[in-house]
Amino acid sequence: LSVPSGEPFPVERETALLTEWLRPVPDGVYLDVGCSTALYARALSSACPQARTVGLDISPGMLREAARKAADEGRKVFLIQADAESLPFFADSVDGVCMGGTLNELGKGAEQALRECRRVLKPGGRFFCMFLLESDRWQGRMLQEGAKLGGIRFWTEQESWELFQDAGFRVAGMETHGIVCFARLEAG
Repeated sequence: LSVPSGEPFPVERETALLTEWLRPVPDGVYLDVGCSTALYARALSSACPQARTVGLDISPGMLREAARKAADEGRKVFLIQADAESLPFFADSVDGVCMGGTLNELGKGAEQALRECRRVLKPGGRFFCMFLLESDRWQGRMLQEGAKLGGIRFWTEQESWELFQDAGFRVAGMETHGIVCFARLEAG
């Protein structure tokens, strides 16, 4: 995240924000939506090995890489191939949800995916989301315009705040570093 944030931002700093916000507990269930290589799921498993940590992604290739990385690190992470817009979990069944960068990639499905995250989250549960904001610099906007052609979406801070509220979350805080934004959300 060093390039889009414009400051040194090692992965350890990102995962520290994640675990600080979600505060995983033994026997808790934590879901990493759009997990890619399960960075967040692996970090949660490391922070609380007794928690049940699930990584979910639509890509079989990403899930294979996530399984390899989790095995190499000795982390217990359950992996599921599924779509973020239709989570295979009961309502109010998950203690914490996280999403790292996937929100931008969901395109028009972002709203539905957020509603699904809210649906599965227990009342009072927490959601940690990292995403990229719309750039306020012309150079950044030019790059983002190209990404938009591929279906990537960007929001202003105000638009993202409204996006989260419309999905049923209470925004507990947002932290920005350049165009990188970390949203700390709670289930109402």
